[in-house]
Amino acid sequence: MKVVFFSESGIVGKVDRTFPNARNDIAWSIMMDADWCPYSQMPTGKYDLGVVTIPKTKPNIDINSFKQWCDKIVVMQEGPHWYFQDYSVEQQFQFIENLRGADWVWCHNKSDVKYYEGLGCEDVRVMRTLMLPEGLDSAQYSSDKEGIILGGNFTSWYSGLDSYLIAHAVNEPITNVSMGRKQPEEDMIPDIKYLPYMSWREWIDECGKYKVGIHMMRTHAAGTFSMNLSYHGTPCLGYSGLDTQDLLHPQTTVKLGDIRGAQRILKKLYNDKYFYHECSEQTKELFDKHYSEEAWLEDFKKVALAEGISKNTVNENLQNIKFLPKVIEYDRYQPEFYEDTKTYVGKRSNKKKVVKGKRIYKKNSKLIEKVDQEFLVEKELLLALMGIETNFGKYLGKMDIVSSLATLSYDKRRSEFFTEELLILLKLVDKNIIDRNILYGSWAGAFGNFQFMPRTIRNYAIDYNKNKTIELKDTEDSFASAANYLKRIGWKNNQPCFYKIDLKDNIPKKYLNSSARNITNKRQVNFFKKYIKNFNELQIKDNLNTAIIIPDKDIIPGAKTLSPAYIVFENYEKILNWNRSLRFALAVCTLKESFKNEI
Repeated sequence: MKVVFFSESGIVGKVDRTFPNARNDIAWSIMMDADWCPYSQMPTGKYDLGVVTIPKTKPNIDINSFKQWCDKIVVMQEGPHWYFQDYSVEQQFQFIENLRGADWVWCHNKSDVKYYEGLGCEDVRVMRTLMLPEGLDSAQYSSDKEGIILGGNFTSWYSGLDSYLIAHAVNEPITNVSMGRKQPEEDMIPDIKYLPYMSWREWIDECGKYKVGIHMMRTHAAGTFSMNLSYHGTPCLGYSGLDTQDLLHPQTTVKLGDIRGAQRILKKLYNDKYFYHECSEQTKELFDKHYSEEAWLEDFKKVALAEGISKNTVNENLQNIKFLPKVIEYDRYQPEFYEDTKTYVGKRSNKKKVVKGKRIYKKNSKLIEKVDQEFLVEKELLLALMGIETNFGKYLGKMDIVSSLATLSYDKRRSEFFTEELLILLKLVDKNIIDRNILYGSWAGAFGNFQFMPRTIRNYAIDYNKNKTIELKDTEDSFASAANYLKRIGWKNNQPCFYKIDLKDNIPKKYLNSSARNITNKRQVNFFKKYIKNFNELQIKDNLNTAIIIPDKDIIPGAKTLSPAYIVFENYEKILNWNRSLRFALAVCTLKESFKNEI
């Protein structure tokens, strides 16, 4: 799934896990492997999902304007659910129309759901607040914590005065944060030390230094303060109604306005070391509980059941799954990410592959020829795909696919994509379309001779031999399913994939594509003639739509900008639908050409 976040932040493209200010929405985007696009500019391509944050200061956006770029649009809650009522009357109604125009609304707390439903939003979903703790050590301050940290300034938004009054129940040093609503007079309060503005990562480290946190914020939004403290095992006092507070700090949560009750709890935290230890250990356990593999699995079961999958299928298929660390390792170090084009393509389109492919063809020639003619997909292409994906069925993979998908779904890099794949897989098993007992394949959850993902099985796999089951490790079903897939995504029979080219130095950089996700600046062939040294040798039809790729530039350190370079066609992009890798598509098309005149 391709996801884009629209915002006024000015961030463009992807944000990596080392981003110094990985607040909640940034964390979500990292988990979804999403792009960012400012409101002031257009996206460079189409997306499956667009996430829109309606700015507090500029609410006059039109939600419908984003739909030309995205199949689905979701509005992400920004601040408390009521803040828009300070707009003008006209803007308030426009805000509601924007919410209603979205496919769904992502809110922060369970208590927000009914409100948004009351505004007329048909689909409202709680999206749990997220922090990514990679590189952080929750135990580094466990033995030397001291003092009280307040969670907000002296405004109605943060209820800083409530927190301050509660803190005075004990004689401890008080530290407060500096937020956008901080009032100038606050610096005159003699017994509060104010922290400077800091990045998210600096803030998380800072949180670990304090013994107790107090944040009596009446404004319920994402609730990151209580969650961040929980990660460090720091008890946090707060009012009820905020999911992170209620969930992570049950013994230090009071009803709205109960200042005296909070003061009593604070005294007990300082006077009763056993109570403090209990609260500290409990909140760390609760943090782990709600962000661990096990917690994810339980949540996932609920999602799966809501998708209409039978309870028996869910229990039978998920009860014995395992977290597979090796899968995460494979995901991070795929050959497409580190092998140069010459190496990658050479390994996968050599003479040995051609010899093996000829054997497969000789053994199954009647079937392959029949599939070729019926689906208008060249037999050479089918053999090439099978050869590269599984070495003609020799390497089908031995990973338990359910565990692989569950592991990748739990991992934050592409969680949403693999969660959906796992749901689809369970549905296929539930409907007896595929047999759970043979679901062993690649680390990424792909299955069969052509390595179909569950989504591809659902959309394109066919029971070609009519035996009432889809057997993608069987020759008949697998070849026909692969051909059906290629035909339906628009493969054009007997049209070229690519030509290798020698580029001139005068080609503008904007015509050089190095990302497989989005091939841009396409032109008809003759447009690029002036930039290609060997153009006259290529003998390309004038009317073909083309683009230029430089596959090594963004992957291989020190790679040349203009070499290697290729002019690619629509068929090449169809292979990218199969595997979003420039090198993979080059290898497939190269091996396809090698089979010509050999079979």
